[in-house]
Amino acid sequence: MQQSQRLISLDAFRGLTVMLMILVNNPGDWGHVYAPLLHAEWHGCTPTDLVFPFFLFIVGVSVVFSIDKNTKNKAEMVEKIILRGLKLFSLGLFLNFYGKIDFHIDLVPLVLQRVIISLIFIALMFGNWERKITWSIVIGFILLCLMLMIFQIGDFGTMRIPGVLQRIGIVYAIISLLYIFTSLRTQIICFALILIGYWLLMAFVPVPNGGAANFDKAINLASWLDSIILK
Repeated sequence: MQQSQRLISLDAFRGLTVMLMILVNNPGDWGHVYAPLLHAEWHGCTPTDLVFPFFLFIVGVSVVFSIDKNTKNKAEMVEKIILRGLKLFSLGLFLNFYGKIDFHIDLVPLVLQRVIISLIFIALMFGNWERKITWSIVIGFILLCLMLMIFQIGDFGTMRIPGVLQRIGIVYAIISLLYIFTSLRTQIICFALILIGYWLLMAFVPVPNGGAANFDKAINLASWLDSIILK
């Protein structure tokens, strides 16, 4: 790891992004919301649409300061990256999981039940455990969530896997590995291929059972793929 560094501008940008996130998630009366605090219906962009991309930008910049690209022990670095990505993924699952916690114990208020479970989760996930134990906890929690959803136990059958933190965790792991193992030239090529490749797929590949390629809302190729993988 590189020696700890702080980039004040990035910290300030992170704080402003968090403020914007809180604002757009709590705009007051949802029946009378100031237009910039809502997502664009389809085409266009509002400040609300920038919150998630801003977080990903912050993650990308932070990687340069938190990872030593020239480390000799790349295997250990890769393990740390993947584990951190899975922890972010697990934290996102727990946020989806949180609202469904209810053991129906009349003597214990619901809020107290959730606080207790949250404290246990934090202690297990972020405690100073041995590496093997940490891996077991993270993988075990993810498998538990999948089992609760697959077997539709209680309200957990309606829990969704996708979420903001889950996606940030995946992006963090991918870009960190790219940063370690590829040159700037390769990274630029990957960037161009992803953008151009995505456009080519959307513009020219017909939508299965949906007709010609298009960019219309809910009927384009990306929407069809999302409906299979993410719903």
